[in-house]
Amino acid sequence: MIRLLLCCLVLTSSLYGFDVQNARDIINEIGSDAYAGRRPGHPGGIKTEDYLAAKLQEYGLKPAGRNGFMQEVPMLVTREESAALTLMNHELGKIPLVQGADFSVVTNSGSGSFMANVVIAGMGYNRPDKGRDDYGDLDCQNRIVVILRDFPDSPYSFQEDHSRGRTLTWAKEKGAAAVIWYDRSIPVQGAAILEQDYDPNLPMFYIGDQVLSLLLDGSGYSLKTYKSELKKQPIPIDTGYEMWVSVRTRKLSNVSARNVVGIVYGNDPVLKNEVVIVGAHMDHVGENAKGVIFNGADDNASGTGVLSELARSIASGPALKRSVMFIHFTGEEDGLLGSGFFVNNPTIPFGNIACMLNFDMVGQGYGAVGIAGGHQLGAPWYEYYNALPAAEHERIKLYREDGYAGSDNGPFMQSGVPTLSFWSRGDHPFYHNYTDDSEFIVDSVLTNVGSRAESLIRFIADYTEPLASRSDSLRNIARTATTLNLRGFFVDPSGSLPKLSALTAAWLPHDALMPIAEMTARAAEIHYVCKERNLTSSGLAEAVNAYANDKFGVFLSIPEASFVGRTPQETITLVRQGLSLVSLVPGNGKSGGKMSDEIQKILLDAGLYAEVPLDFAAPARISTWKDHAIVTARLADFADIPEEIRESLLTSEALLVLEVEPDMTSEQIESIRSGRQRRVHLNFGNAYPELRENEIKSAIRKLYEAEMSRDDILLLSGGNLRRFFKS
Repeated sequence: MIRLLLCCLVLTSSLYGFDVQNARDIINEIGSDAYAGRRPGHPGGIKTEDYLAAKLQEYGLKPAGRNGFMQEVPMLVTREESAALTLMNHELGKIPLVQGADFSVVTNSGSGSFMANVVIAGMGYNRPDKGRDDYGDLDCQNRIVVILRDFPDSPYSFQEDHSRGRTLTWAKEKGAAAVIWYDRSIPVQGAAILEQDYDPNLPMFYIGDQVLSLLLDGSGYSLKTYKSELKKQPIPIDTGYEMWVSVRTRKLSNVSARNVVGIVYGNDPVLKNEVVIVGAHMDHVGENAKGVIFNGADDNASGTGVLSELARSIASGPALKRSVMFIHFTGEEDGLLGSGFFVNNPTIPFGNIACMLNFDMVGQGYGAVGIAGGHQLGAPWYEYYNALPAAEHERIKLYREDGYAGSDNGPFMQSGVPTLSFWSRGDHPFYHNYTDDSEFIVDSVLTNVGSRAESLIRFIADYTEPLASRSDSLRNIARTATTLNLRGFFVDPSGSLPKLSALTAAWLPHDALMPIAEMTARAAEIHYVCKERNLTSSGLAEAVNAYANDKFGVFLSIPEASFVGRTPQETITLVRQGLSLVSLVPGNGKSGGKMSDEIQKILLDAGLYAEVPLDFAAPARISTWKDHAIVTARLADFADIPEEIRESLLTSEALLVLEVEPDMTSEQIESIRSGRQRRVHLNFGNAYPELRENEIKSAIRKLYEAEMSRDDILLLSGGNLRRFFKS
């Protein structure tokens, strides 16, 4: 029935469906120099808002802002008036740097003109509690501080420390006279500082490879070696160079930007109160002080054009059960300001939002559609996707979102709304570059994204069951939590698979006497069955990564006792079948079941992971297996061991997988607090699948009550696990 419905949608869409030429016309219009880069609060941005509001009205949408189609969004608006950087005393002489090619001014930079010494403060982190202090004894007072935006190789998460705002705060605390960031080979244009971080007297810039290479001359490091070594340890550098800095910006008064909001009302007497939100940011980064315009055709006139054409098609087609709201967001480039403001000041009851679809950079690439977050919607998404023809699956690349988002879906996701984020797969070579013009937009890519999105919007809007649910994020985080089922199932001769609801261990028999041929046959059969069912079975690390992309998997496991009496050659044969995890016997193995040192070395050399019981032998086993040790225990048992032993485990190289039970106590939460950003994973593998989501939600609520941050919870419920298997 669902497949028939989708076919009907395809057949009838020719009467009202997505027309790429309409989308292309809008991209050509707002991506032209006449709109001056669509900077919020500037004439080009205001012109864009008016143009898009007129389009929604033309298409027959009803206004859904605070003032007609408009929702005013207060924000800091500055104008860049002049900028210059000169490296003064390089061995090549005085080197004037070229704006746009060598450097760019950070949006909302302060002003100033002076000459100062340049120091490089590594990645700019000041987190000695995480073992990372990039400043050390570096003297930054009244100096120009250069910061490389990157993540260190560390068991800790630095996600929340990575923002410009955080590294800017540390640089200011150290006395910086100006701050320069390095992020990629070409200096980023349009990166913004939020209003709370604005300092009118602090110049801020971005540089690329060429300038950073010049600053590293004489340090003993090349650009490549410095970036590589910096991931391992802090390397603060006093370059000995001086730089002339001159930038003038002006804060504009009595200006603001606007979201543009329209709605197509549903016709079902009940479901019309549920709202599907379709959003895309219309803003870009404007022009620099030299008058160079950044038209942002791909980022994000493409998403704006697709959204506008979707609005026209939905409004002109058959009435839908649910209402569909279309929002052109402002201020995305300034820090998701428009979408964040709407979430905090919705023009409809927030709890009525069924889901949000976002479109960002959908105009280039090779034609496949990237979609993140479909699983958040639950049953409607799986019904829709599974009913598509197999050929359509080849044109869609699915990703699983765990809460982190860099576009306008982020504020909605963080507030508990299921979000689906669309973009076009492949290269986007002109990102934040003045060459991002509409002539490089690919019509076939727009068509793939737009037609797929339209059919999905119609499917969701006509879904018969209620979707809108809540205004908190408990269910959303619960659905992104990663669960390891270490109990798993035994691999039988037929390779039969149970219904999977988690990453599941597939156990080879606990039988050291079983012939090696039978063992390998069973392993081969389970791999074959997994391949037939589109499941990964290539290893534990691969299964975790596949789960992050919304795909279940199994990992082949074996008990230590199965190696007793095996020869080295038999062991190597088993390892080659794709073994990923060996479960070690409790204690020191004197009661039997312990493998020989020779067999253990084979497994270590092959990169297997070891499931280590939480007992007196755990520290010694961690010392042997190092960052391939996985300590498993009930959280309640972990909380009961002496604090000194707990802390040694929390600071070890091992991953701690702690099973959570419904009656988790505050004492248990406190036992893991110091390890929440390290290698601790809260697991729900013992929960019945049909009860698991509710148990995870209950645990998340208790973590919130214990004043754990949302980032902490995301790390404990899956982020730390993924980092462990990527390290």
